Amino acid sequence: MAPASRTLPALRATLAATLVAAVAAAVLTMLGAPASGSLSVDPPAPAPSAPAPSTRPLDRCPSGRVALTFDDGPSPTTTPAIVAVLRRMHVPATFFMVGSRVRQHPDVAREVAEAGFTIGNHTDDHVDLTGLSRTAIRTTLRRTERALRDAGVADVSRYVRPPYGATDAKVAGVLRATGRVMALWNVDSRDWEGLTPREIRSTTIDQVTARGRAGIVVLHHDGVATSEATLAALPSEIRRLREAGYCLTPLPAGGLD
Repeated sequence: MAPASRTLPALRATLAATLVAAVAAAVLTMLGAPASGSLSVDPPAPAPSAPAPSTRPLDRCPSGRVALTFDDGPSPTTTPAIVAVLRRMHVPATFFMVGSRVRQHPDVAREVAEAGFTIGNHTDDHVDLTGLSRTAIRTTLRRTERALRDAGVADVSRYVRPPYGATDAKVAGVLRATGRVMALWNVDSRDWEGLTPREIRSTTIDQVTARGRAGIVVLHHDGVATSEATLAALPSEIRRLREAGYCLTPLPAGGLD
């Protein structure tokens, strides 16, 4: 029999080992450990995935798109001033020029083209095309294009705007046969009537908003006696259109007939 002095420490060691084992077993049971005693920790649950980004493009023109156009130039005074406003406000536009006036002011026509604006054909002498023969229609259009090229306008667009908006099946047929595009309008600023700048702006904006999101083409004039009022109305008109959610864009490729 072992001496009492050696038996007591051995007993204490045995009790301590038993207690440690019991505590470990309890911990493993609480953690759901396997019976073999090896500790296994489940991986954390995956974080909820973020929703996929929308592929729908952001509509930066919630109210629609508006194309500004200017007829009857070039004028040596108002046309360059209108070009300066459009450039400063980063607005594209199309200028429908009359051939006889291009010959009078070729430098202005060239300036408009060099500023990056589109130039369209408004006939050589602002004549009602419906009263001309097919041959005469072709002649007045060709003369205008020749005047523009002689002025140094390298890129003459296919757009044709018949004076007064006067057109018929004959005019439309000549344009189609010669690869030209009819470019009318659906909003008339009525600036040619002698309205004040405020009236021009309100007339334009009222018609634009009434048309909804449909493709909108606005008629202005840069080459008539009342064009100074158009020039004065233009900056606030552009601001109001943008504030209303419209984008100012180039004339639609297919024109407007």
